[in-house]
Amino acid sequence: MNTTPTPLQLLQANISIPPSSEAPLLALPHSTVIYISEETSFGWTTAYRGAVGTTGLDTRDLEETMPMWLLEYLLTNKVPLVPVMKLGFVLLPYPVRQGEEQLPDLLNT
Repeated sequence: MNTTPTPLQLLQANISIPPSSEAPLLALPHSTVIYISEETSFGWTTAYRGAVGTTGLDTRDLEETMPMWLLEYLLTNKVPLVPVMKLGFVLLPYPVRQGEEQLPDLLNT
């Protein structure tokens, strides 16, 4: 018997359904296809393919297929932390055409 808890069981105590103002209900047709894919060195591999109308039957498959960050987002309303990237750049004035006013020089150039 497998005693490893599923991702849903790990998150169950923290389930927080967002209010309708943050996540309005969306009436999607039951035939709308859902794909969960993951990137590989050769392109993309489909990990799950189903339809909106069958998600209730596919709960266990979805639990095991969805990455933990997606489950946390959907079930506990937590947005995954993304590392902050700093990007340095310098602004230079656009070349002036004849008759246009020259912008003043920028500081730190």
